[in-house]
Amino acid sequence: MSVMINLLPWREARRRQRTRHFYCSMLLVGALGAAVGGVMVHAYQHMLANQQARNAHLTSQIALFEQEIDEAERHHQAIARLERQLGLFRRLIEARPQTLHLFNDLAASQVVGVTYQRLERRHGKLSATVAAKSENQVAEHLHRLARRPGLEEPIRTAIDRGQHGQRYVSFEITPPRSDEQEAP
Repeated sequence: MSVMINLLPWREARRRQRTRHFYCSMLLVGALGAAVGGVMVHAYQHMLANQQARNAHLTSQIALFEQEIDEAERHHQAIARLERQLGLFRRLIEARPQTLHLFNDLAASQVVGVTYQRLERRHGKLSATVAAKSENQVAEHLHRLARRPGLEEPIRTAIDRGQHGQRYVSFEITPPRSDEQEAP
C-alpha cells in the first residue's frame, strides 16, 4: 500500500508565493531606492541652489568692490593730478617775484624806439624779438639789459630786416633766480 502524495501543486503554490514575495520585495526595495535617490537629488539640488545663490552674492559683492576700487583709483588719480597742479601753482607763486623783477629790468632798460614783438619764457630762459629803426637802438637796449644786476649777457639768435628799414633782433637771456632776487 503505498499512498502516493502529490506535492507538486503545493510546491507550485509555494514557488508562486515566494516569487510574488520576491517581486514585492524587489518592488519595495526599488521604490525605497527611488525614494532615497529622489531625496538625495532634492538635497543636492537644494545644496546646488544654495551654492549658486552664494556664488551670485559673491559675484555681486566682487563687482561692488571692483567699482569701489575703480572709484578709489579715480580718486587717487585726481589727488595726483591736484598735487601736480598744486606743485605748478607753488612754482608759479614762487616765480612771481622773479617775473616782476624781470619785467622791471626789461622796462628799466627800455630804449626809445625799441618795441617788443615777442616775449617768451621757456626752460629758465627768456627769448624775445625786438623791433627798432636802427641797429644802434637795439645794441643800446641789449647793453642796458646786460648791465642789470642778475641778468646775463643777452645772446643774439637772429637778425632780420623788415619793411621800411625796420630791424628785428631775436635774443635769449637768462633771468635771475628767485633766491638771487630775494637776497639783499
